[in-house]
Amino acid sequence: LPTRRPALVVADSHKKCIGMLQKTERRDIVIENNVFIGSHSVIKGGSHIGHHSVVAAGTIVEGVDIPSYSLIIGNPMKVKVGYYSKIIKKNDST
Repeated sequence: LPTRRPALVVADSHKKCIGMLQKTERRDIVIENNVFIGSHSVIKGGSHIGHHSVVAAGTIVEGVDIPSYSLIIGNPMKVKVGYYSKIIKKNDST
């Protein structure tokens, strides 16, 4: 299947525009396979979201490592580690 790419809006240059920095701050974002990202979510630089995770709509994901099978919700974000692991393993065994 072809890889699908989400629409991205990148607005990381405000500090440079107002003279606070000489260079724009940039950090990679890694989104592994089978990650669902709900609408109006923000994924900040430095984030690494593990496979089979779900980012709930409107969530602001801070620049941290998030384990696979997690549910990420809210602002400030809350991570429910392993939330989907039992459900997926149960479905795989049937």
